[in-house]
Amino acid sequence: MTELLFIFSIGAAVAYIMLLALLSVGWINAEKKSPADYTICTKISVVIPARNEEGNIVKCIESIAGQNFPQQLLEIIVINDNSTDDTASKAIKCAECYPEINIRIISLNKDDQSGKKNAITKAVMNASGDLIVTVDADCVVGKNWLKEIAEHHQENNAVFISAPVFFKNENTVFEKLQSLEFMSLVASGAGSVNMRFPIMCNGANLAFGKKEFLEVGGYKNNLNYMSGDDMFLLIKMKKKYPGRVSFLKSYDASVFTFAAKSFNSFYNQRKRWVSKSKAYSDFAIISSAVIVYVFNLSILISSVAGIWNVRFLYLALSLLLTKAIADFPIIISISRFAKKTSLLYLYLPLQIVYVFYIVFFGFVGFFGRFSWKGRSS
Repeated sequence: MTELLFIFSIGAAVAYIMLLALLSVGWINAEKKSPADYTICTKISVVIPARNEEGNIVKCIESIAGQNFPQQLLEIIVINDNSTDDTASKAIKCAECYPEINIRIISLNKDDQSGKKNAITKAVMNASGDLIVTVDADCVVGKNWLKEIAEHHQENNAVFISAPVFFKNENTVFEKLQSLEFMSLVASGAGSVNMRFPIMCNGANLAFGKKEFLEVGGYKNNLNYMSGDDMFLLIKMKKKYPGRVSFLKSYDASVFTFAAKSFNSFYNQRKRWVSKSKAYSDFAIISSAVIVYVFNLSILISSVAGIWNVRFLYLALSLLLTKAIADFPIIISISRFAKKTSLLYLYLPLQIVYVFYIVFFGFVGFFGRFSWKGRSS
């Protein structure tokens, strides 16, 4: 039994090192090209699905309305997903401040299915743009966000573009740990795209062709999952359009949002993210998730076994050190890119916390219920 655990752990470590090496190379080599002086000709419809976002929707709209982007090529669609607060009225008042921009507020009615995927689908069906860009209502963007996306789209002929999402105004250690961990997810997703096996993206900063969205059937067959508007579409796009899924590595194309303020909101958020994985059938996504989970599980099992046998304690420490070394190139690079190197003092504590975090959420995400903005799964 002892030898089996050692063999199992070493095998998991080797697989993890290989995976992180691929992701690191993919991220570090994903340097943004310097395009020629493109004349932007892509009409963009920015879609903002919003539910109970009265405290955020105005800042979100304002940041998009202030883009360094041709106004005649910009359309903003706010989809009010049955909000129970003043989200819709605040969005309408904000839109009135920008008469020069086509800003529309559309509400899901009682005959529509609710949920983010349904909200995005209705927006796409009403959009006049060739390129759909989705952003969450609790986010803000820089002035060159759409310019960067449009240039990247025209340069690469990409049908699906993911771009960076970072946290802002992290004050507590809890928020800073989330920020550091979230950056690693962004870099891993980017690395996988650039190594031609996309496994991750974030719906808070996505762009995709309207025609291609309709051709893959949108979110058909995935509507019973509360989460997954990003991943389900990624899987469909990379299957139908191999080689045309892209990551835009540009700080100017980044979207900024907030970390979860409480453990309860963090718990529900991460459980919601994991819950959609039950529907995945993509080999790269499943195998990558299994490698990460099994490796972290082996660290935890070895740590517990170390209570009875010191050899396992040495094994756990060796595996944890291996993890810290394997993760370091990608986290140091993304933290520099995101201008958040000040968070690196939490790198080693995060390595320890992450083991328990992955094992815990990897398990509970498949069971029980969670709540999100007043809705339960």
